[in-house]
Amino acid sequence: MHLTGTHAKMELIRQNGLRETLHDGDFSFDNQTMYELPQPVTVNPGDRLDVRCTFENKEPRTINFGEGSTEEMCYIFTLAYPAGSLHNGRNGCLPLVGCVPGGVRRCIDNENILTAIGGL
Repeated sequence: MHLTGTHAKMELIRQNGLRETLHDGDFSFDNQTMYELPQPVTVNPGDRLDVRCTFENKEPRTINFGEGSTEEMCYIFTLAYPAGSLHNGRNGCLPLVGCVPGGVRRCIDNENILTAIGGL
């Protein structure tokens, strides 16, 4: 999130419907940090991660999706082991992102999230 982000929550939804909260906390653009879980979490086949972000727009303009600080987004980055063990099951570019200004394109290759100048 950026300047209008106020809160982020990430839940692990087990295949049987049970929910486990992995992160639920306020967000401050001026105090961005990395949160470590108290212990590793196993994500099994069929489980899903649900991420929700809360925003408060105090400006007299519409704020669009984007990667700039005056735009807004809802990303949570994760670290998974071994490589390729956590992916969305699709190859190719993420929906709604595609190529962003400056010629950067983000794609999932089922092993890593890649960033490349000029696209992949």
